[in-house]
Amino acid sequence: MPLSPICYLPSPPPHRQEARPPAPYSSPCKRWGIGMFFSSWEKLALVALSLLLLAGLLFFACQYGRQSALQEVPVLAEEPRGPVLVHVAGRVLRPGLVRLAPGERVAAAIAKAGGAAPGADLDALNLAQEPLDGEKIVVPVRAPVLLAAPVASPAPSRSRPAAAHPGPVNLNRADTQQLDSLPGIGPTLARRICTYRRSLGAAGFTAKEQLLDVPGIGPKKYAAIAPLITL
Repeated sequence: MPLSPICYLPSPPPHRQEARPPAPYSSPCKRWGIGMFFSSWEKLALVALSLLLLAGLLFFACQYGRQSALQEVPVLAEEPRGPVLVHVAGRVLRPGLVRLAPGERVAAAIAKAGGAAPGADLDALNLAQEPLDGEKIVVPVRAPVLLAAPVASPAPSRSRPAAAHPGPVNLNRADTQQLDSLPGIGPTLARRICTYRRSLGAAGFTAKEQLLDVPGIGPKKYAAIAPLITL
C-alpha cells in the first residue's frame, strides 16, 4: 500500500515578552540595599541611634560654644587701694591726722594716735570697723559712775573737831604738796593725780569726776574731797 507523504507544519514563532523597565524602589532602604540585610525593627533601631547621635553632637556643640563665650568675657582686675588718711580726736594721747594702710581698722588708728588716754570709753566705738578716707574718729570719755555718798553719823560731842581746810584746791594748778593736804590723799596719790593730769594734755581736768579714773581713788574718797577741790 503506498505511503502517504508526511506533511511538516511550521512551528509558530516564540512569543516575545516586552522588556519592562525596573520598578522604582519604594524607599531609600530598598534603593540602597539596606532592606536586603536588616529587618523592620533593626531599621527603626538604626534611625533611633542616628537621632541620638545627632542630638549628642548638638549638645556638645552648644556646651563648647557656651564655654568659649565665658572664656572670652574679660575679668576686670580690682584696682589697688591707696593709704587712708583719718582724723583721730578725743581721749587719745596724740590726737591728729593718722595715715592708715589699706585694710587697717579703727583700733590701728587709735594705736597710731598714741593709744587711748585714761578714761577713754573704747566700748563706744567699733574697733573692727574699716574707716573711710577723710573720716573723723572721736574717742569719747567714759561716763563716771556716781554713787550716793553715805550719810555720816554725827560725831560725839566729846570728839575733837577736825581742822578746817585752808581753801579749795585747784586740780589743774595744785602741786603734789597741795594735793597731799587733802584728806585721804597721801604723797603716792598726789603723784598719781599729777601724772594723770599730764596725760590729759593742755586742757587738764574738765570735770571733778575724772578723779575717779585715778587708781586708788574710789567713790568714798572722792565724796570726801569733792567739796574741797575746784577747777
